[in-house]
Amino acid sequence: MKSMNKKQTGIISGLLGAGLVLGLGLMINDYYQEKERQHITRDLRAFFSNLGHIDVLYVTPKLPRVAQVSGGVVMADGRHYTYTYDRGQISVEEERI
Repeated sequence: MKSMNKKQTGIISGLLGAGLVLGLGLMINDYYQEKERQHITRDLRAFFSNLGHIDVLYVTPKLPRVAQVSGGVVMADGRHYTYTYDRGQISVEEERI
């Protein structure tokens, strides 16, 4: 009977440990993805601020690749740009309304 309890305790401990490791891995992954999003947003704001005052900067989320995003920018003077950001390279197109 005692060996069965030890076996069950070992299995439960192993499952809990594996769950904790998996949860920690997911938290670390989310942390680094958020840091990457912040870096991309900072790069985009720096790039578009050279064109004037930014009213709205939006990002169209694309999972799972954070390094490649697209979206748009609305400037204070009414100009509207769409962009694609891919590993530090920004491709821009001005929208004509």
